[in-house]
Amino acid sequence: AVITALNLSSLSSELTAGAPVLASAASDAEREKALADLKAKQERLTQSVETVKAASGESEAQQIAEIEKSVGMLNTMVAQINRSVNARLGYAQQREEMQGRLSADYIAFQALMQPSLDRAIYELRQPNAKPETADAANALIAAGNALNQLVATLSVAAQAPNNAELDKLFAEFTKLNSTALEELDWASKHFDISELKSTAGKLLGYGQGSESMFGVRRGEIRTVTTAGLALTQARTASAELSTKVDALVSAATEAADKAAAQAGGQATTALVLLLAIT
Repeated sequence: AVITALNLSSLSSELTAGAPVLASAASDAEREKALADLKAKQERLTQSVETVKAASGESEAQQIAEIEKSVGMLNTMVAQINRSVNARLGYAQQREEMQGRLSADYIAFQALMQPSLDRAIYELRQPNAKPETADAANALIAAGNALNQLVATLSVAAQAPNNAELDKLFAEFTKLNSTALEELDWASKHFDISELKSTAGKLLGYGQGSESMFGVRRGEIRTVTTAGLALTQARTASAELSTKVDALVSAATEAADKAAAQAGGQATTALVLLLAIT
C-alpha cells in the first residue's frame, strides 16, 4: 500500500505534465489524442487511490478523503481544459471562415468601387459639372479609403493577442464605420452607388454584434484564458496531492516502524521469560 501511495504522486505528476499538451491542441485530432492519454492516466490514478483506500485503516480515512478530494479537483480541471480547448477550436474555425468571407466581400467591393470612381471622375470632368459633383466625388474617395482601413483593422483584430488590443481596434473600427457611412450617404446623393453601398454594408457588418470579428476573437481569447487558469489549478491540485500522499506515507511508515519495534520488544520479553523458566 505504501508503494502504491508513492505511485500516486508520480501518476499525478504525469497527469499534470500531459495537461499542457491538451491545452495547446491545434486541432480536434490533437485534442482527442491528448484527452485519451490523460484519461488513461486518470484511470490509473483512480485505481491507485482505490488500492490505497482498501489497504488503509480507519485512522487513515481522513487522509484518504483529502487525497480523493485533490484527485477529484485534478480531474475537474482536466475536464475544464478540454471544454475550453474545444470551444477555442470552434471559435478559431468560425474566425477563419469569417476571414475567408471578408476577403471575398472585399474583392467584390473593390470590383465595384473602381468603376464607381471612374464614373464620378468622368462626370467631374464634364463642362457642365456642378460643385456638388466634386464634393460627391471626394466623398466617394473618402468612403473608399475608410473602408480600406476598416478591412485592415478587421484583419488585425482577427489576430489580436488580448482584449485591451481589441478595444483599441474596435474604437478605430467605430470611427471608420461612421466615416464610411457618412461619405457613402453624401456620395449617393449625386451618384447611383446603391450596389456599392450594399457591398460596403457587408464589410461593415463584420465588425458589429456578438458574432462579429471582434466578438469571435474575444470568445477565442476568453477560452485561452480559461484553459490557462484551469491548468494552473491542476498544477496546484497535483502539488497538494503530493503533499497529502507524503503525509500518508510518513504516517504509514511510522506506524510500521512502531509495530516492528513493539514486535521486537515482545520477542525479547518472551525470550527472557523462557530463560528464567529454564
